[in-house]
Amino acid sequence: MRWDVIIVGAGPAGSVCAATCSRHGLKTLLLDRSIFPRDKVCGDCINPAIWKVIDRLGWRENINTLPSRTPESVEFVSMTGRSFVTPMTFSGDPENVIRRRDLDQSLVECAIQNGTKFIDNAVVQKIDDGWQISVGTDIHHGKVLIAADGRNSSVCRLLGLLANITSDRVALQAHIPRPASLNHRIRMTLHKHGYIGLADMSDDLANLCIVAKPQKIALARTQIEQNLELPKDTTWRSITPLSRRRISSKLERLFVIGDAARVVEPFTGEGIFYAMRSGEIATQSIISGFHDENWKAATTKYNMEHSALYSKR
Repeated sequence: MRWDVIIVGAGPAGSVCAATCSRHGLKTLLLDRSIFPRDKVCGDCINPAIWKVIDRLGWRENINTLPSRTPESVEFVSMTGRSFVTPMTFSGDPENVIRRRDLDQSLVECAIQNGTKFIDNAVVQKIDDGWQISVGTDIHHGKVLIAADGRNSSVCRLLGLLANITSDRVALQAHIPRPASLNHRIRMTLHKHGYIGLADMSDDLANLCIVAKPQKIALARTQIEQNLELPKDTTWRSITPLSRRRISSKLERLFVIGDAARVVEPFTGEGIFYAMRSGEIATQSIISGFHDENWKAATTKYNMEHSALYSKR
């Protein structure tokens, strides 16, 4: 089939880009290798800045129906065990803790309602000029290709844009029974191998993230399992790298967004905002490209605005 835009990766970046492209009348295909809904390694903390993006999609009421928690305080614990607690106050939209399984599914539904065709369990096996995308026995032709498939992007790898990655740190994440002391709180604990993040998600559930050097991650996990007396059947997910160089494509009608483009420290929730916002600004450049047929200018515009998005980091 033929499409105006093919987006690979249905995380926040890809879904926001798909919804926005579809709202502007572009025939849009959204692909993801996973079967939705699916869990994702994440601290589940949603930065208040995302609400402006959600409002531009007209999707606030839908996000507000998702199970969530608004933290009232954040606690920092040093390697010596000293603790400092500060209240979290918000003059506008709050920080929220929302499970990525729920958030990402809702954003996919937003894209679908705006006219996007979504296919999950779709593994991209080959990319040819044009852009011709092979997914199993299906061939899709797109005028524009969007790589939104994460820090280990298959699209970037197939196109030779993803350099060798050094795993400087590894993150492990699990949803666990909520410790009673975590009531409406986010806790950040430093340890000699890295750090631990705990976020209250509900009366029964908490998000636990462990970050450490690869050679120390197993030890850190064992220690936290013992300290929190975690169930033996706890499901752990892992992800790496937690940082790598930026990928900025100059290929015509290729845009790299979200974690496929650049990875930032995930705990604060800012990574989700950057992903969603990159999906928006990519769409603006794509619309300009279709209008002017000047794809070099559209690519340059996106790369400049994407760099500006991260300029304060």
